[in-house]
Amino acid sequence: MGEKLIVFRHRILSLVIFTMGFFLLMTRAESAYSKGSNSGDELQKLDQQKQNTFSVLACVTWWSHDAVGYHPAMSLFLENTSGQQILGGEIPFQGRFTDVRTGEVTVAREYRRAPIRDHERICIFLRGPRYYELPIESDSWPTVECKAMCRLNNTKVEDLFMVHLAKVTMTDEDAQAQLVAQAGRSPLLIHGKGVRLEEIDDSKHDADKIKQPLRASPGTIAGAASKDVDSKKSAQNNKKSTNTSYPKSLPGIGSDFYAFDKLFGQAVEVQARTGGEDLTWTRYKSNDLIKEVFVGSHNANKADVIIVVMERTLKEKELIPLAKLLANCSKSDSIAPFTHSVKYLPAGRSEIMTTAFRENKILSFQVQNDSSINTVVVASRLPYDTETALSNYCRRVDFLKFLEL
Repeated sequence: MGEKLIVFRHRILSLVIFTMGFFLLMTRAESAYSKGSNSGDELQKLDQQKQNTFSVLACVTWWSHDAVGYHPAMSLFLENTSGQQILGGEIPFQGRFTDVRTGEVTVAREYRRAPIRDHERICIFLRGPRYYELPIESDSWPTVECKAMCRLNNTKVEDLFMVHLAKVTMTDEDAQAQLVAQAGRSPLLIHGKGVRLEEIDDSKHDADKIKQPLRASPGTIAGAASKDVDSKKSAQNNKKSTNTSYPKSLPGIGSDFYAFDKLFGQAVEVQARTGGEDLTWTRYKSNDLIKEVFVGSHNANKADVIIVVMERTLKEKELIPLAKLLANCSKSDSIAPFTHSVKYLPAGRSEIMTTAFRENKILSFQVQNDSSINTVVVASRLPYDTETALSNYCRRVDFLKFLEL
């Protein structure tokens, strides 16, 4: 009887151990399945991110102040990582600012002209049209959800970024500086360059490899002294007209007004900032290849926009070294080739060329000035669309009206 009881106990114990092992195995299997499902969702999200046309390198949100009140604003630093050039007309970007408490939505829009090259970087500035009156205590400020989107090919809507508005007020130029600093720390940037930027061969666009135009020879010199003098004068004039060397000390974006005064002398005209999005503008004259220089600054000290008017028309390859100087490129940096666009205006055909280096945007076109045609080069680090902003500057600043597009 005692032996049977012992055998029965052993069987019960074995059954309990088997049952516990079975339940433990099922629990581990369910956990593994759950992890696999979560990792699948994460992989799906990563695949979706890879399919996005733009990668967000940096985003800054703030309360932007103007004469009427405080506006929710966001600025994004984007890179085209689609692996191809974006074609089409204008690309609409939209920022939706939703008051979480009331549910009220205000929409900001900005348009960027295509084409946008592969790995080209752009800054998008979105500010809600509705204004708020903010109390002193920031804890009482509205909680606003910010969402940035863009529409491609008139069908595909792409969500770019969503975040709550930071409870901080600052000027638009301070926000731009913060955006640039944040982009420099982005894991998608390596020493300020795109991860895949090294795969692009820009050696043929390297300004150091651009050959300078041949200088005109004085021609056949006759024995007469008068002809010799005429030939020398002709050679000097031809040399001046074909020389495309720029001053090595030419100030670029972010330079102090002192650097411009030192190179060109004191400004011949100044228009002070009146508020809002206006700039302080100065005008400098030069007698060399550079005819005039106009500098715009938000803080009346550092150059945010530089407009250079050349004495004559220049070819695209002659503009690359100037663009590098204005954008503060080093010798080892290469700048992307210009993108061309044409407008047919009442005044005639207007061809506009654009390129960029990091956050600095370059724009070039030609203007009819009296009996001559001059090439104009514009460099800007402001987050707005350069062409649209230039049109606004031309309407507000008297000595810039001749540049109106």
